[in-house]
Amino acid sequence: MDYFHKEPSEKPKSRKWLGCLIGCLVVFAFFILFFIFLAWLLFRARPPVPEDRFFSPEVSGFARFQVDALQQEPAKELLINLIKESSSPSENQQDQEINPEGLWAAFDLILHKRHYVYFYQGEDENLEFLLVIGLKRFHWIVRSFLKGSKAEGFQELTLPKGEKGRLFKLENDKGDKFVAITNVAFFASNSEDRIRNALILVRSKTPSQNLDPSVENLLPPDNPDDMFNGALLWKGEFTDDIYNRVIEKNKELEKLIDPIYQILSEETIDGAQVRCGLSSPDLLKITLQIRCLDESRASFLAKSLTKALSHEEIPESIEKTCSSSGNMVQIELLIPGVETWLKDRFKEN
Repeated sequence: MDYFHKEPSEKPKSRKWLGCLIGCLVVFAFFILFFIFLAWLLFRARPPVPEDRFFSPEVSGFARFQVDALQQEPAKELLINLIKESSSPSENQQDQEINPEGLWAAFDLILHKRHYVYFYQGEDENLEFLLVIGLKRFHWIVRSFLKGSKAEGFQELTLPKGEKGRLFKLENDKGDKFVAITNVAFFASNSEDRIRNALILVRSKTPSQNLDPSVENLLPPDNPDDMFNGALLWKGEFTDDIYNRVIEKNKELEKLIDPIYQILSEETIDGAQVRCGLSSPDLLKITLQIRCLDESRASFLAKSLTKALSHEEIPESIEKTCSSSGNMVQIELLIPGVETWLKDRFKEN
């Protein structure tokens, strides 16, 4: 018998299980951290793009669309009525209270509160525009949609090396359009040069250029009650181009706007500011401030516009006021029937 030889002792089973448990916990912790990082990457809120990021002396007009106006009471009531009109009636739905906060939460999850349009006077006084929609989250969904739309007329264009984003061209009989997507905004324009420049500016950390003082002095304040506000310099054929595009897409506005515009186009004015919002669910309020070159022209223009506003083509149901102060003329329109008009559009579609 060998008294000096000993059999190797077996390791306790508890130590084996402990090693497996630690290994599993490490792997589990890794996956948890990975999914947390992935969720942060996909769902984190991107900072808004400042409205002055694309300002330059070339800007002849600027418009601001304000999504947070949907939180005001008139807009909430209008949304509730439209949702009721578009949804199919049922016993369960009739008992439930419709809350527009859910719709606002969806907007707030995806979009920022401010979106912008910049107008430029291009070659031969043609209108060039740049639309900027601020994306808070889910830019990759929009990018995937555009990438999958090539068969429907979208053509992806090449960007310079190192430049982030995607740029697409949409061929159209009325002129080519361009759209682009980055992680903070969606862009659209009728000028390839404008949209390529926007892709550079959106990542730039250098101070923005200043507006032409004539435009800057016309800019309306950032009022959350306005669904839309903006300013525009009056520049002959350039302004006519904007007017014709608006009328072409909104024939119903021609009877209301044309009598006023014909007078404006004959007067020597500098520019105009517009504000638009809801006074009630069925009442739209439009305020137009026109800047004349001097006080005497403003007084004459106010009288001419007062006469034009009484034109038979303008419905009597629209409340109209016109006044002048200094070199400024203000027109205020209260237009009823907004809810009815929207409901009719829903039925048509």
